Amino acid sequence: MENVKAILIEHWDNIMAWYNSLTEVHQYGVLFIVILAVLFIGIFILLSKITR
Repeated sequence: MENVKAILIEHWDNIMAWYNSLTEVHQYGVLFIVILAVLFIGIFILLSKITR
């Protein structure tokens, strides 16, 4: 987790510059995909703990 935080902190300005350069429709698409990925990972972790 610390490695992910370090990478995000290091590249945050580049990520935000790229995100802000997208059109509004593409920004919503990226946001939607990120939300789906987080939900999928959360469900996967929850199910793996339940089935243990």
